[in-house]
Amino acid sequence: MTFDPTQPWGRLCAVDPAPLAAWVTWGSARAPWVVQAGHKPARLHSGWPEGLVRSLAEAVLVAALALSDGHPLTYREVVLSRVPPGLVHPMHVDQRESAWWTRVHVPLITHAGAWHEFEEDYGERFTMLAGWAYWFDASRRHAFGNDGESDRVHLVLDVVRL
Repeated sequence: MTFDPTQPWGRLCAVDPAPLAAWVTWGSARAPWVVQAGHKPARLHSGWPEGLVRSLAEAVLVAALALSDGHPLTYREVVLSRVPPGLVHPMHVDQRESAWWTRVHVPLITHAGAWHEFEEDYGERFTMLAGWAYWFDASRRHAFGNDGESDRVHLVLDVVRL
């Protein structure tokens, strides 16, 4: 894979989301959906399966390091993003810290009705497929939504320079 900062998104690496997706499907009823670590090193909520989350995050980080031109990287914010059917989040730009390198989405539960779009792509929507991690430039105007009949769940993490 390649990282092209002139593009708004792309595939980063292949991943195995099945173990964490199974936990989301069967064991996450009492766990929070969003945990944000702010500008501190990433930490996980005690209700999350730490080993499953960290193994996916570390695999993503290894792939990112290979594309970073030798810059040391780490991940900061770790979020389980659930988008229920019918939700549309309009065009927006996400805030980022100065050391921000990229945002990574790892689809855990997805389908053809779950979409993202960038304003610069003139409304062309795309779906992120399970089994891949995607880099995503959240500093560009983008929107997302779910036109399907079931939830869309992604593990989302921000990768930053050390």
